Amino acid sequence: MDKDITKKQEDIIKKDIKKEEKIWKDIDNNDSLEYHLDKMTKDELIKIANNYSIKGITSLKKSQLVEKIVSVIVENIDYALDLLDLDAYVYLEEVIKLSGKKQFFSSEIINANYFRNRGIMFTSVSEGKLYAVI
Repeated sequence: MDKDITKKQEDIIKKDIKKEEKIWKDIDNNDSLEYHLDKMTKDELIKIANNYSIKGITSLKKSQLVEKIVSVIVENIDYALDLLDLDAYVYLEEVIKLSGKKQFFSSEIINANYFRNRGIMFTSVSEGKLYAVI
């Protein structure tokens, strides 16, 4: 029984590690929304689309999905920002003050994931360091 539980825990940890590794992507100096969205998987894009209640997306090609998400984010950014709580707003403000690129610390994972899942901020690796970028 204990071996089964330990095995399940190990499997969960391995899956979590793989999932986390996928969100950290090498980037160049391209800071366009299209660039960052295009580096995401279709499943990640669908998650973003769902956060904006975009319908009829599963049949779209990835490039079409990126275009659709970009237009919806641009049209609704004011609304998305109005929904931020104070902590998220302060975090976003910090990244903006640092020219859109802030070194990432593990204590910031909630904010980074929140913004990433809305296509507002992205996670990246540059010169061996982790960053949150806009």
